[in-house]
Amino acid sequence: MKIIKIAAPKPKQYPSYDEFIQFMREHKIYTAQSYQKFRRENPELVKRFPGASVLASKKAYPHFQWSDTRLESWSKRGKDYAPYQEFVKFLKHNDIMTVNEYANFRKTNPTLVQQYPSPWYLVKGYGYPNFNWSDIRPESWKQKPKKVFASYPEFVKFMQENGIVSALQYMEFRRLRPELVENFPSSSAIHKGLVYPEFDWKDIRGKDWRIKSKSLSEFVDFITKNDIVTSQQWQEYIKEHGQQDGFPHRPDKTYYGFNWNDFNPERWARKRKAQYDPQSEFIEFVKENDIMSELDWIKFQKKNGTIDRFPYHPNRIYPEFRWADVRPLGWDPYSKWMGLEQYDKNPDYIKKELDDLESK
Repeated sequence: MKIIKIAAPKPKQYPSYDEFIQFMREHKIYTAQSYQKFRRENPELVKRFPGASVLASKKAYPHFQWSDTRLESWSKRGKDYAPYQEFVKFLKHNDIMTVNEYANFRKTNPTLVQQYPSPWYLVKGYGYPNFNWSDIRPESWKQKPKKVFASYPEFVKFMQENGIVSALQYMEFRRLRPELVENFPSSSAIHKGLVYPEFDWKDIRGKDWRIKSKSLSEFVDFITKNDIVTSQQWQEYIKEHGQQDGFPHRPDKTYYGFNWNDFNPERWARKRKAQYDPQSEFIEFVKENDIMSELDWIKFQKKNGTIDRFPYHPNRIYPEFRWADVRPLGWDPYSKWMGLEQYDKNPDYIKKELDDLESK
């Protein structure tokens, strides 16, 4: 038997690496995705160059890097910015020496900076990878000194004199009286430890200080007196008059059983005096109206109006109440949704339906 040797196919010869890079730059191809798209749209122009998969495997050009195809002003968004030297000249002309000054300048002069990258892109190196602030700043330039705040003992004394014992009160005070806090840092700067690293609220409040929270009945009396019946009105009242001592910012999260949806003076008077009808009457009422869950009860009230003699949330008022006591034996929450309501009342319902289907 004669053995025929088949010669291995010669590897395809591609143009030189420099020629390939020049081709990519001429057509502004900076990413693998844009290269694939260009190959689909212009197959005749890329016949002599490797495909995207061959390029990624580095079989054609072992030392290939996408950074070699990208211009100095290339960004991830594919936008071509002005040349680097022009950008440096622009910053010097406008006396911009820091990234914060550049960000503020962009806000006030958006039309003048359209051809330059954003501060975030500048920091990340997307616009000008070799950017350095030393190219802009003169040798005599010095960083502006940071703002000097009052000493920590002076800050503690200021807080005690103005009766500020919480971060929320301090923020409200800064908003209402900005002229008095120019020498003191913001609440966020203190919280992050940027100023007064030794800060502790105990230094201001004292060791025996306790939060003096007021009861739900006192809160209800207060909002009734000020004609506040919604959460939005309560927030607006706080913004106008400041945080009220002893009353929470979110009463619905602090007071158990409090709900703005339930609120009006008459209902709260009934609730404080516990004048709701007994649990047994509530169970009879929901059974008569075929109410099997809290969701059904809420929908019933939205459709027919609030039932004053029963609570909106019965679980909060009747400690021993359970919806399971209301539901019939074998009740299935999904049966109503699936259109099988009659199955609860007649166990033979499904069998009958199956027989009807088979007869058809």
